[in-house]
Parts: sequence; structure tokens; C-alpha cells
Amino acid sequence: MDKIRMGKRLLFVLVLLVGLFFLNVGYAEYQVENEILAEELAEGYGEYVGGEFSGSGEVVSVSPLVISIEYGLDSEFRLELVGVDRDVEEGEILSVYGVLEPDETLEVKDMVVQSQTDYLYMYLVSIFGLLITLGLFFRYWKPDFNKLVFRRRE
Repeated sequence: MDKIRMGKRLLFVLVLLVGLFFLNVGYAEYQVENEILAEELAEGYGEYVGGEFSGSGEVVSVSPLVISIEYGLDSEFRLELVGVDRDVEEGEILSVYGVLEPDETLEVKDMVVQSQTDYLYMYLVSIFGLLITLGLFFRYWKPDFNKLVFRRRE
């Protein structure tokens, strides 16, 4: 009877993991119908002049303002930004939205600046939250690896 319960639990965990996998596959395949990808821009920029583009890239030059957008495994596409009303520094990550103009230029309509310290703060808060959660969980529960269950501490 105990092996049947363990088998059911393992099957349940397997079903959850397969479901999680398919949720991520669906998300990875999602693409807006008219979205222009950096790879498409690199191959034939002239076809997309006048179209709207949104993407993210690292600032590689501030005068003129140029971002490097990575695509594929080791490819990059550089795009000059015009119409930017904020000061940015090299190394910052910009998420931009705008209209493509000739000569690999983007007229920026909206932009979000993400500095490296934003990522550091996000990771530190996440790790802190994870440690608190695990600490509280294992304060009241202990694992029983023989039966693949958690038992309440006494």
C-alpha cells in the first residue's frame, strides 16, 4: 500500500513538471503577429524602415547613443537612438520602443532605463525572500525521504 502512495505522488509531481514545461514552451513560442525581431532587422533593415520596433539592448556608446541588441547565440545588432531626453551611461540596459528610420536609427517614443544595480537589488531581495521562506518552512516541517513526505516537527 505504501509503494502505491509513493508511486501516485511521483506521478503527480511528474504531471506537474510536464505541465510546467508546456506552459513555458507556449510562452516561448508566443510572438506578436507584427513584431519585428532583431534578427530580421540585421538581415534586411531597409524592409522595416517606418515600422515600429521594441527591444532591449546594452548601451555601447553615449555620443551618439547606440545600443547593442543581442540575438541568436552570439550575434548582435547595433541601433542608434535619436529623440532620447534622458542621460544614460555605458553598460546600462535600455528597453526602447519607437519607429525605425534609415541608417539603422530608431526614433524613440518610449524608453525604460535599467542600471546594473537594479538587477543586483532584485537578486538580493529574491534570495532574502527565499531564505526567509525556507527557514519558516523547515522550522515547522521536516522531510521524510523514505516515504517522500514532509512531517510536522514536534
